[in-house]
Amino acid sequence: MRVRLGRPEDLASWMDLVREVRENFPGLETGEALEEHGRTVLRFMEDGRALCVTEGDEIAGVLLFSRRHNQICCLAVRPAYRRRGIASLLMERALEELDGGREVTVSTFREGDPKGAAARAFYGRSGFTEGELTEEFGYPCQVFRRVPVRGAASGAGPQEKEGNVKREKSCGAVIFTEEDGNRRYLIEVMQKGHTSLCKGHVEGEETEHETAAREIREETGLTVEFVDGFRRTIEYSPYENCVKTVVFFLAESAGTDVAAQEEEVREIRWLPFVEAAAALTFESDRETLREAEDYLAGNR
Repeated sequence: MRVRLGRPEDLASWMDLVREVRENFPGLETGEALEEHGRTVLRFMEDGRALCVTEGDEIAGVLLFSRRHNQICCLAVRPAYRRRGIASLLMERALEELDGGREVTVSTFREGDPKGAAARAFYGRSGFTEGELTEEFGYPCQVFRRVPVRGAASGAGPQEKEGNVKREKSCGAVIFTEEDGNRRYLIEVMQKGHTSLCKGHVEGEETEHETAAREIREETGLTVEFVDGFRRTIEYSPYENCVKTVVFFLAESAGTDVAAQEEEVREIRWLPFVEAAAALTFESDRETLREAEDYLAGNR
């Protein structure tokens, strides 16, 4: 399963999911309301503000977001796919799309409403805190708010705290191999369901390259050679009062025989650039892969 932007051709499957969960969403009680919601979803799709997780031809989870209001507008998972980390995949991708320097909001059920126990717990785990009481379509709701991390300095090491801000650091690499002029990239299908580049947390006094090399050996069984001159840094807030830095290098493998770390990695694939980019779950990984491809094109 992977997260991607929803497309107009997804609308039928998307609305099938909505019909399954409509009782948990105020304002969708009538056929007319469902038709109007479908038109709204289509507008979000056309504007690049609709996310979905797919399993084969079926949509397993959906999320609508607003960049203008920095808001999660709707998040739903098909009942048959719950407890598989789909909501977390959607939330992580949505937070990448939204402005991390501003407050993010979402509206859900009030405390004590049996419909809202799971949703309220999920938003709490995702770094949101309770805000003001409100109503939507005449139904009592509550706004949850995710406060941006402020005042974090960039020089802290892995797992350090600066005041109330925790800093985490991971390192990894865009791994590629070349044979007969054909370049392929390694991507990992993780046990949690998303697809990513190889990376992991810094341990002890490791250097960035030492961490990347160790994680590559542990997750893939490969020993690689790093390409000089490529280093990309991503920084984001995975939850409230935490700043995470991820450093990616570029590394070449002489072969393609791998041994996946089964506790974390479900499958390892070697794919050409276009297919690898399409398979990755998160836009930040795709952008890193694009930069690596451009770097190799200009230096080989």
